[in-house]
Amino acid sequence: PGLPPPPLGDWLESREPALLAACARAARVGRLEGHLRTLERLLEHPDRDVREAALLGALVAGSGRAWTVCQEQALDPCEVHPRSMV
Repeated sequence: PGLPPPPLGDWLESREPALLAACARAARVGRLEGHLRTLERLLEHPDRDVREAALLGALVAGSGRAWTVCQEQALDPCEVHPRSMV
C-alpha cells in the first residue's frame, strides 16, 4: 500500500533544476509507480542534483534502469559518484 504519489504533474516537467530536484525527492513519498517513468528520464538530466535525486527515487521503486546507472557511476574511473557507491 502506501500513500498516493504527491500531485507533482507539471512540476516534474519544469526547466528549473532546483525545482526538478526537489520534485524528484518529493516523488519518493508514497507509491512511486506514478512517477517512475519520469524519474528514469531524469536520470539523464544535465544537472547533477536532478540526476542524483531521480536516481534515489528510481532505485527505491526498483527500477532496473536506475540500478544500471548506479553500477555505471560506481565504476566510473573518471568521476566520483558517492551515492552510487553505497
